[in-house]
Amino acid sequence: MSQYKGRYSLFLCPKETAVKQQMGMKVTKVINNNIIKSYDAKNQEVLVMGCGIGFKKKPGDEIDDSLIEKIYTNVDKTTSNKLTELLEKVPLEHIQLTNDIISYARASLGKKLNDNIYLALTDHISFAIGRIQQGLVLKNVLLWEIKRLPLL
Repeated sequence: MSQYKGRYSLFLCPKETAVKQQMGMKVTKVINNNIIKSYDAKNQEVLVMGCGIGFKKKPGDEIDDSLIEKIYTNVDKTTSNKLTELLEKVPLEHIQLTNDIISYARASLGKKLNDNIYLALTDHISFAIGRIQQGLVLKNVLLWEIKRLPLL
């Protein structure tokens, strides 16, 4: 049985449930070496993430369950297309960082977050890291005020 972290976005399944639901998935599109598109047992389009999961794969190939780290279920076709387009360009490390931040925020705040946060925050973080790597540091003119906000 594979040991990946679960299903993200609209659904977050326990490992055992997600594994049973995903057995026998096939590649429909390779986004990059670490992300592929597929369909789950309910015939919903999903993005499957895992280190090397898309390497040398082509549509129709079976997905190795042991490589699955996360499964994203998309709410609608527009979000799916935007997320796919973004994930084609963003390094895996930025996606993993975003997932860690969102997981921390959910645990810390104890509130449900809008599913679009995956798309918006991944885009934001990737651009911010890119700017820093290029030496473009932007000064936050509101930083003084932000530091004085009361903690929740």
